[in-house]
Amino acid sequence: MKKVISLFLSVAMLLSIVSVVDFSAFADVKTGKCGDNVTYSLDTSTGVLTISGTGKMTDYSAEDCPFNSKTYKSVIIESGVTSIGNYSFSACTSLTSITIPNSVTSIGYGVFQNCTSLTSVTIPDRVTNIGYWAFYNCISLTSVTIPDSVTSIGERAFSDCTSLTNVTIPNSVTSIDDEAFDGCTSLTSVTIPNSVTSISYGTFSHCTSLTNVTIPNSVTSIGYYAFYNTAYYNDESNWNNGVLYLSNCLIDTNDDFDSTTDYIIKDGTRIIADSAFEYCRSLTSVTIPDSVISIDDNAFEGCTSLTSITISNSVTSIGNSAFSGCESLTNIIIPNSVTSIGYYAFYGCYFTLENFVNNSNVELNDSSKPTIVDSDNGGFCIKDNVLVKMRPVYAIGEVTIPDSVTSIGSYAFEGCTSLRNVTIPNSVTSIGEDAFCSCTNLKDIYYTGTKAEWDKISIDIFNDCLTNATIHFSSISTPKPTPTPTPSPAPTQPTTTTPTTSAKAVAKPKSAKFKKVKSAKKAISVEWKKVRGVKGYQVQVATDKKFKKNKKTVTIKKQKTTKTTVKKLKAKKKYYVRVRTYKIVNGKKVYSSWSKVKSVKTK
Repeated sequence: MKKVISLFLSVAMLLSIVSVVDFSAFADVKTGKCGDNVTYSLDTSTGVLTISGTGKMTDYSAEDCPFNSKTYKSVIIESGVTSIGNYSFSACTSLTSITIPNSVTSIGYGVFQNCTSLTSVTIPDRVTNIGYWAFYNCISLTSVTIPDSVTSIGERAFSDCTSLTNVTIPNSVTSIDDEAFDGCTSLTSVTIPNSVTSISYGTFSHCTSLTNVTIPNSVTSIGYYAFYNTAYYNDESNWNNGVLYLSNCLIDTNDDFDSTTDYIIKDGTRIIADSAFEYCRSLTSVTIPDSVISIDDNAFEGCTSLTSITISNSVTSIGNSAFSGCESLTNIIIPNSVTSIGYYAFYGCYFTLENFVNNSNVELNDSSKPTIVDSDNGGFCIKDNVLVKMRPVYAIGEVTIPDSVTSIGSYAFEGCTSLRNVTIPNSVTSIGEDAFCSCTNLKDIYYTGTKAEWDKISIDIFNDCLTNATIHFSSISTPKPTPTPTPSPAPTQPTTTTPTTSAKAVAKPKSAKFKKVKSAKKAISVEWKKVRGVKGYQVQVATDKKFKKNKKTVTIKKQKTTKTTVKKLKAKKKYYVRVRTYKIVNGKKVYSSWSKVKSVKTK
């Protein structure tokens, strides 16, 4: 009996050991499908992931990828696999090496993003495209070999690869998308090949060690922020009177340029980069040499005092919004050398028909055209009896609106900060939104009709500068009588009461300046310089430059908080951003002027 029991126990123990061995063996290997004809096998004991099969891997999202794990240390992709699916190895923070076979022709979106331990990558010479965010935030990546087969480098493909010291871009590459190398803080030099025709928005921004850049003559456009906050950009010795040139390209202007009125662009300059003179409000005239071939997007946008510019016969392209908001331009001639004109190129400009001459063969779309007005006398731009714009340069002191005007359009007097009094005829029946925006010194309105007639005028919202002024009825514009010590009789005509707290009595807080504006997924990250003596800040984004469409406003109630993220925006959409400060006076908010407007495209 004892022998039977002993034998039974021995068999049970043996079965138990076998069971354990079998279980652990299965536990060490995990398998599954990651494509129609592609499978994976993971050895959990070694952290080696093997991808096998033929054809394409599955495209994943960053949230549903089965390989998002700290377990993987090495990835072997076997020959036969033709593409690495979107986000396949995203956030594999322990991944140090990967073998990519020559059969692979495509590397998808975000494939290796946040693989913070990955040190080097060799891309096979059949790959034609590196998808956006492919190597984003691979902070240990020191080198990458891009083969001659690659034609495009996607948006933010190597962004924030802080250990990347050098990169060779082959002659096969024709396009480098937005922020492709943004934040590569160890990158010291880069040579753009002759195959590249444009450098996109923020391509090398925040590459704080980048001192040497070679730009070939094949490049015809340079995007906004392309070299912002690089070592070259931050070196004051590279700036000349507030202007930065790189090779033969005019890159940017800074605060030292803000008071410049007349500027002659250096001979030999080929490109005026995106936003180079944007919102240089003191600039009145610019001379462009015959060497310039391209005026990029937003190059002179918002130069509200610019009255004179000659576009040379060498220029072949005028970018989006290049002269948008140049409301003081008196005339412009587009030469026959121009072959492309972007959207909103002359939006917010006002010309008579004879003062806007298009000698090119380019048919301007409606968004590109300026407003052609019936008259432009004394700074008035009038179309179909509507005063569409008063050029600020003419709005000094007193203005008398012609009797032919029946309506004052929205933003008609925007920026006329020197305007003190306006005579409005009784022919006017409506005044548009923000018609007197930023007219902070407007004190008196002389209306040629009665108070009853004035009360019938349709006055749209945001016209505080108008309604806070003193209204004089049945009167023409005359100087205010000099006060005398003796009391004068009560006025025969009624007047409104002048507010005790006027724009002049309450000093506006100081405006804010941007430090950084960055795009994110359906969001925009905004950072600005702290301003003393204010209560808080207000950040505003919109899809148009008038801040009317898809507008969002964020209010920050702390003076020390100087950054925010505006969320729930549309993906891959261009937005315009501005910021202002505010303080509390007598229980009410008093705002500063808006900052310069920045544009950014969401992800």
